[in-house]
Amino acid sequence: MVQNLKPVVELNSEDWTELLKKYKLQTVMSSIHVQMVWYRMQRALEPEIWYEVHGKEVLAAATLGEGIDQLLEKWSDKGQILDSYAADCLAMEALQCLYGLLEDELVKKNVYIEKYQFPDPDEGGDGSMADILKQIQCSEAIRLTRDGVLRPMKSVVFIGILTTDKDKRCSTICRDCGREDCPNRYSLHMGNYREPGGLRYSYGYQRIFGK
Repeated sequence: MVQNLKPVVELNSEDWTELLKKYKLQTVMSSIHVQMVWYRMQRALEPEIWYEVHGKEVLAAATLGEGIDQLLEKWSDKGQILDSYAADCLAMEALQCLYGLLEDELVKKNVYIEKYQFPDPDEGGDGSMADILKQIQCSEAIRLTRDGVLRPMKSVVFIGILTTDKDKRCSTICRDCGREDCPNRYSLHMGNYREPGGLRYSYGYQRIFGK
């Protein structure tokens, strides 16, 4: 059965300084300024998660809603480039929170996500992005364009491989994960590349890290 969540997304107000550093904003924006941007964004947020467990997999999709796209476009059109960029960064943090909220729901069922699989938007057939959106009944809220772009922009679709072993639980935030041998691990300081091998981020990790 498809589960639909409409959670409240909160960012940790104690981490504004670290967030500014993460996105190289500390020299051009104060913590108060970024808090005001987030306050205005909260009124536009329409976070929603859909998921369905299929045996050892969970099919899932999440979005921040159309309002965020409209707000970013509005600020960009008005020339508020700094606010628009900061809002884009905050939106990625909010989207990242949705991963964690879904994980919390799965923990209640005593299962954990061991690995994330992000289908290529250009592929078709079973297990494709379009197929997942249809299966979890959110193809009206999250649309896949002919160009392979998700609308709203701040949306993600993925398959989670499940495990009952808590020690195998995958962290979506690689910088906080101690599993250095994890095949899904990405090195943030290397930009669009992972260690070892120099492979580019997949679609899903672009969504997580805002690339």
